[in-house]
Order: sequence, then C-alpha cells, then structure tokens
Amino acid sequence: EQQERLYEPLLIKSKDMEEKNQKRKDTLNNIREEVEILNKAHSQQGSLEEVAQRTLDLHVDKERRLRETLKRNQRLLVEISKDVVNMTRRRDNRAKDFYKAQRELKQTDYDLKTKQDQIEDQQKKLRDLEVGMRDFAQAY
Repeated sequence: EQQERLYEPLLIKSKDMEEKNQKRKDTLNNIREEVEILNKAHSQQGSLEEVAQRTLDLHVDKERRLRETLKRNQRLLVEISKDVVNMTRRRDNRAKDFYKAQRELKQTDYDLKTKQDQIEDQQKKLRDLEVGMRDFAQAY
C-alpha cells in the first residue's frame, strides 16, 4: 500500500507522458500525410509551388520539433523508471534495516533479562553466604 502511494504520482506522470507521446506520434503521422499530399499537389500545380514549399517547410520544421520533444519525453521516462527502481531499492533496504533492528532489540532485551537474572541469583547466593558466615562466626 505504501509502495502504491509512493509510486502512484510517478506512474500517473509516466502514463501522461506516454499519452502525450502517442498523440505526438499521431500528429507526426498526420503531418507526414499532409506533406505527401502537398508534395503531390505541388507536382500537379505549378502555380501553388511557392505556397506548398512554405507549408512543407513549416510541416517539416514541426515534425522535427515533435521528434525532439518525443526524444526528450523518452529520456524523461527512462529517468523516471530509474528513479522508481532506486526508490524500490531504498524502501527494501530500509525494511531490512528495520527488521534487523527489531531482531537486535529483542536479542538485547533477552540478554539484559538473562544478565539481570544472573545478577539476582549471584546476589542471593552472596546473601546466603554472608548469613552462613555470620552464623558460623557467631557459633565460634
């Protein structure tokens, strides 16, 4: 559940970027089709040559910009994926450290109780020995 909450914004952003990339690819394909149509019209209509060339240049420039944007988005997607992997590793390491600390705490508590019991036993033996020595000293 924590992992889902942690990665949900990254996944949403990743999906949004993929949708944008797909829209840009569709736009790019539409532009290509328009460029092809314009090229055909250009060859058929000599009088529209200058207008078609300007439109073609604009579409080619737009296609180039879309390709650059697509490349940038793909790089961002790779970076986000790497961040997700790193965050997963860090979360796993923190969980391992937490459980290790819990085990060590339980062991320390057990060791402390054992030592306290030993101290109490030794104190009891010491008191018994002192009483026995006092009794022995009083008897003689």
